[in-house]
Amino acid sequence: MFKRSLLVVLMLGVLVSLLAALPPSSEAQSAQRTFPPYQARYFQETGHSAVNWFLDKWKNTPNALFVLGFPISQPFVEESFTNPGEFYRVQYFERAVLEEHPENWGVGNNQEFYVLGRLMGKLAAQGREQEEPFLAVANPGDGTWIPETQHTLRNNPAPFRSFFDNNGGIAVFGYPISEQFQEVNQADGQTYWVQYFERQRMEWHPDEADPTYRVLLGLLGNEYRNANHQGRREFKYLSVRDTLPESFIYGYNATLYLDGADWQDRERVLQISKNSQITWIRQQVAWKDIEDDSGAYYWAELDDIVDDVHNAGMNLLITVVQSPARYTSNGTHGLPAREHFDDLARFMGAMTERYRDKVQAYEIWNEQNRACENGGDCSTAGGLAGMWRMPVSMWICFTMPTMPSKPPTPTPSWSAGPPPRPRRTTPILPSAIRPSPGRC
Repeated sequence: MFKRSLLVVLMLGVLVSLLAALPPSSEAQSAQRTFPPYQARYFQETGHSAVNWFLDKWKNTPNALFVLGFPISQPFVEESFTNPGEFYRVQYFERAVLEEHPENWGVGNNQEFYVLGRLMGKLAAQGREQEEPFLAVANPGDGTWIPETQHTLRNNPAPFRSFFDNNGGIAVFGYPISEQFQEVNQADGQTYWVQYFERQRMEWHPDEADPTYRVLLGLLGNEYRNANHQGRREFKYLSVRDTLPESFIYGYNATLYLDGADWQDRERVLQISKNSQITWIRQQVAWKDIEDDSGAYYWAELDDIVDDVHNAGMNLLITVVQSPARYTSNGTHGLPAREHFDDLARFMGAMTERYRDKVQAYEIWNEQNRACENGGDCSTAGGLAGMWRMPVSMWICFTMPTMPSKPPTPTPSWSAGPPPRPRRTTPILPSAIRPSPGRC
């Protein structure tokens, strides 16, 4: 009789960057919209793809190529310079840096607030707040005064107000943070009228023959990249094949613990999977079974699983579930309480550091909107977004910058029972993992 060694279900779920069907290489120049917009458009000019909601923001920005420019990086996780300690997934463009804000999901049909431009204009003006053009001015009473920043936005001497109104307004540029004033352009040594905004810097070139180019925007994305990210892999020029994800991948859900038990035969499980030409395995790992009350990690059996899958030439997706009870708000094994997100980040950092390229992808939690999968509590989107935004993805980024990492997956129509507890042997005490200079 066939052993019940596989708790297998063919999964159509996708691994992080493989979340949904994307346009094949031949269609790279015309993005196809899906919902949510898992999409990509490759730009040969810079060797990068604008993807997902970043591409959505690009497409919905008036004169996007002129206002934002081409993408100059792949998406990656980076600390905010305006809110230190907060981390966001970002994508760099020539004239802007866009960042995802999961806490704004669903607001304004996701068109205005889910992806926001970083305050690159404020960064460019940092340290100049006491210079005369940046000091607040009184309301002149002519309708040009912006109360939020106490600066004017007008069309003289430079027609910046018209440009502002016609190219996305506050959503793209933010509020003005200076008056118009004359400044030397470091690139050509010429003096131009300029005005700084929260997200941009405008410059007037009245002698330009083509009126389209009389107001130019600063290449603030390029400037910040050049100053802070020289040599980073996320900015490397890529081919279409390297930058566009594959459409989707098949894999098996499997329970590989307790090899040698009457019902388990790990070698056979992996061989059956390979025989069916399925080369991805998804294994749930209970955090509570790895870390004990002292904070020690017991990796022994998971080490065996990872090694066996790796040695079989297969790919492994680990789904992390079930917090230690002391980290939850109700003493069960659901998602960690907010004050223990750092403990999950520490655990994920230790795991990704340990297994490196032997594990190809991670999924942070599973079916969290189903009470039985989350300690009797159905998680809200806001709570999940907070956990995913940081610090959890930060630790994965620090240890494996190119590692696909997948946000929590809501429940389908059914779920399998919990995996058996792994055996424990010699504990390994966790050590603090800190970001290395020049990495995520």
